[in-house]
Amino acid sequence: MDIPMLRRLQIVGAVFIVVGLFSAAAAHPALGAPIGIMGDVIFWPIDGSPVAPALPTERLFAAIAGGLMTGWGVMLLLLGRGASVTRSFVIGGLAWFTVDGTGSVMAGGPLNVLGNLPFLALVVWAAWSGFRSRTSGFRAQGLGSSNRPEPLDVG
Repeated sequence: MDIPMLRRLQIVGAVFIVVGLFSAAAAHPALGAPIGIMGDVIFWPIDGSPVAPALPTERLFAAIAGGLMTGWGVMLLLLGRGASVTRSFVIGGLAWFTVDGTGSVMAGGPLNVLGNLPFLALVVWAAWSGFRSRTSGFRAQGLGSSNRPEPLDVG
């Protein structure tokens, strides 16, 4: 089965988003069962152990992992749809920040939102030249054929 690269990016991005959202949902005590089941499968044999994240720190790290995976998935999905790297990177960063922050609050760690602000600022800083350039950074359209993105217009 020959699936074009951009379509593969969309599929992988969608899978990452779904898994990321399930992970982030485990930040709430009532929504951790899917992660508990996945953990039970990973830590063979299937015996009901481990269980859903129960401690606040476990729930916080589920939120962080879910936010990162969701942000990465959004970025891949947008690249697969032909969005610029700059746009994909920034929107993926915003998705990470939103999911991570929401999960952090649900886990009882709202100060993590403040801790994430410098990282969000780094995302914006890294993408800044792409905002200013005519080409908006790298373009994903050429990835399917040559596997080489267009260079940034830094002039």
